[in-house]
Amino acid sequence: ISGEGRDERICATYLRRALDCLKRRDFDGAHREVEQAKVLASQSSEVWRISALIYENAGDHYKAYQNYEYAVDLDPNSRIARYSFGMFLMTDMDDLDGSLGQFDIGLKLDPSAAPILTAKAMALLRCGDFEGSANIHEQLLPSLHARERRWRLTGADQAADCYRRWAHRAWEQKEYEQAAKYAKRAMAI
Repeated sequence: ISGEGRDERICATYLRRALDCLKRRDFDGAHREVEQAKVLASQSSEVWRISALIYENAGDHYKAYQNYEYAVDLDPNSRIARYSFGMFLMTDMDDLDGSLGQFDIGLKLDPSAAPILTAKAMALLRCGDFEGSANIHEQLLPSLHARERRWRLTGADQAADCYRRWAHRAWEQKEYEQAAKYAKRAMAI
């Protein structure tokens, strides 16, 4: 067994332990485990992404941002790093432009990545781009049945919410026919 393969397996063990600690909200334990992984694989984007996730959950957004940024710098082609950084920017930093930038880069790497498409649709909805969000949801809805249960539920909920909000906006603007159309689509979903 080569030393490199052994180090990768050990590093993966540290990362699993860090995630287990994170699930228990043992942030100190999670930090200790991820620091051990950094010793073995300091140039691994995934190590820094997990480190960022720990900081994010611990509420240290400054360090989370730094770690996500470093993860993306180490592997600009990592779709999971782009998705994770984008979600962090959207949900924790309210940086919709930054999150859309991460999602767009991720989609250039894999245009059919459903999690990234779903996240982009959510960011567009938060920006008030109902049409852009709805277009993505319509692209995803036909294949929704093939995804994991949790993704089916959140995907359908997000799509219906998009049309519900669009209907509300149309109603406020006295565009009653459009409002009815969007409300019907929300109910159909």
